[in-house]
Amino acid sequence: MRRFRVLCCPLECHSRQGGEVEAIHAGALLAKGQQLIKLANMKGLKIVTQVSESDVNKFALNQKVAISGDGFSGRQLSGYVSAISQMAVQDENPGSAARFPITITVNAPENGDFKDVRLGMSVHMTIVTYRNENSFIIPHAAVEQAEDGMFVHHRERLDAPVVRREVTIGQSTAKGVEVFGLDSGFVSVKADAQ
Repeated sequence: MRRFRVLCCPLECHSRQGGEVEAIHAGALLAKGQQLIKLANMKGLKIVTQVSESDVNKFALNQKVAISGDGFSGRQLSGYVSAISQMAVQDENPGSAARFPITITVNAPENGDFKDVRLGMSVHMTIVTYRNENSFIIPHAAVEQAEDGMFVHHRERLDAPVVRREVTIGQSTAKGVEVFGLDSGFVSVKADAQ
């Protein structure tokens, strides 16, 4: 093992034992391959996260991403999906679902300044994977299944009569189900479903 002498001013470095930070001073002995400093280019940022195998095919390159975080509260950043891995990462828990890395490229803020953003901060990301302006999301319990189709009890206004309307079911979400064939208005939800 070769040893090197540091002939510079004090810095912080990461030692090879467990990554603890310790001060470097003139005359300190360093090991080959020991990390001394981390540099980051703050001109552009990327976020790497993982998604489950059941969700990975909902993402596509260039999808827009809204980014917020507790560390830069009050500010919202934008970005886009710039990479989706074709290979799952190894999971230490046997039997768990495969997870795939996706990379989000963060757009530069209008003022070009990332000063509130620090590397390693946690963020909340919203990625719209599906949008349809011609449908409504209603509670699951509002849909009635019959032999001849799917129906809801609908009224256009509060003072209008209730009409049983046939609907076509679209995608299901945790908050409700997408339906086609309705105009704006009100739907009845079974009282025992709440």
